[in-house]
Amino acid sequence: MPTKFKSRARRSRRYLTIVKPSGSLHPRVQKVGPEHFGIVAVDCAKARSKWMLADFYGGILIPPTVVEHHKQ
Repeated sequence: MPTKFKSRARRSRRYLTIVKPSGSLHPRVQKVGPEHFGIVAVDCAKARSKWMLADFYGGILIPPTVVEHHKQ
């Protein structure tokens, strides 16, 4: 007689949604000036990652740089 496998209920993935801050950043930027704000972008991976730094206007301050991951 064949055995029956019980099917497991799969968990649904929860996706993180990033929402535009609808004006909450604007008063702070206006108060101190956009030259005091920057954007750091990180692309993570197992063996190596990339990161870069841009100013508020989108000008690249530090171009995409590779960071190697090492076990110590």
